[in-house]
Amino acid sequence: MNSTILKSTRLYLIKNSFVRGLIACQLLVLSHSLWAQDPVDMSTTDPVLIYQLTHQILAEKDSLKIEVFSDGYALLHYPSYMKMAGNYSVQLSQGQMQGMVRALNAPAITSFSEQRMTIQKKSADKKQGRLSFISDSSNSSFEVSRSDKNGQNKWKQGIQCPHLQFDAKQYPNISSLSKLAEVESMLSKLINQSDLQELGDD
Repeated sequence: MNSTILKSTRLYLIKNSFVRGLIACQLLVLSHSLWAQDPVDMSTTDPVLIYQLTHQILAEKDSLKIEVFSDGYALLHYPSYMKMAGNYSVQLSQGQMQGMVRALNAPAITSFSEQRMTIQKKSADKKQGRLSFISDSSNSSFEVSRSDKNGQNKWKQGIQCPHLQFDAKQYPNISSLSKLAEVESMLSKLINQSDLQELGDD
């Protein structure tokens, strides 16, 4: 993000500090009351979630990127191949943030294991006697800021999921895929919100 985005972000923070602080406090209580193990770190000044979607078939290295902060403020980068290419910001509602935090705190995501997911997919394919081939593969990347329930041990959880939406439909009984697809769907809705604020080019 360039200086224009940073300046716009600072102005937004100043103008909306009270409302954003209130939302952050409420979400902090929500995050630490729902789950006992490594919830989303709502006290961090870093994004609580960084999401990227890349398409392997495209020569462009540019990708869709969404950064969500604990108070619901989000930065969106639309890649050059999209109609609205550029950088934007948006404020998530309290309901949107609660839904996202609740999904990210689900055990299926907090305990996500790529190895376990691969084994589950192979087992399901064997039972169904099927082979899957996807010509236009995409990759969904999630980086979640987490801490223990006492807020002491902080860490970043990285998750990579190729062709997530396809796999979520193909393997409905794999809860980690279903939950990640749910989070991705929430983020996808932000792309078309009418209250996006353009921040300028990279």
